[in-house]
Amino acid sequence: MSNERADIAERWVEVCRLLNAHGAEYLVIGRVGMGLHGFDYATRDLDILVPRDRDNMTRVLNALSELPYGIARELDPATETRKMMTIVGDDPRVDVLKGAGKTNYQKAVLNLQRRLVDGVEIPYAGLDDMIDSKTTDRPRDAEDRRELTRKKEEAEDPVAR
Repeated sequence: MSNERADIAERWVEVCRLLNAHGAEYLVIGRVGMGLHGFDYATRDLDILVPRDRDNMTRVLNALSELPYGIARELDPATETRKMMTIVGDDPRVDVLKGAGKTNYQKAVLNLQRRLVDGVEIPYAGLDDMIDSKTTDRPRDAEDRRELTRKKEEAEDPVAR
């Protein structure tokens, strides 16, 4: 892993550490979620799926307020709870989503996965929910969905490997 990629990974692990320390409910999705499923994709932002819950949004924003620029301090939990997406343009950028493609937190949490990364427990969406999260009109999501579906098919049919 290049130094730049290692630095980026270190930053998203720190975000998860902060979220965990504040007791936030979340699941990692997006390209970081794909990385947790074994894909080698680089990304500069972290996508998290959260429940549409004001108390949880308060915990999420309090955690993200500890990032270098403190941008999340300027956000109101009540307002952000009503939005489908909140972009916290800090370092790293964190996209806080209430829904992604055909999934949401309430659905995806039923199949959550966990991985320990640098001593931090990372909750992330299972493969089916990752596929559902990529069910959008974006060309990059269609490409990611094909890769995730191929991985799922290989896992289901060991002869195909």
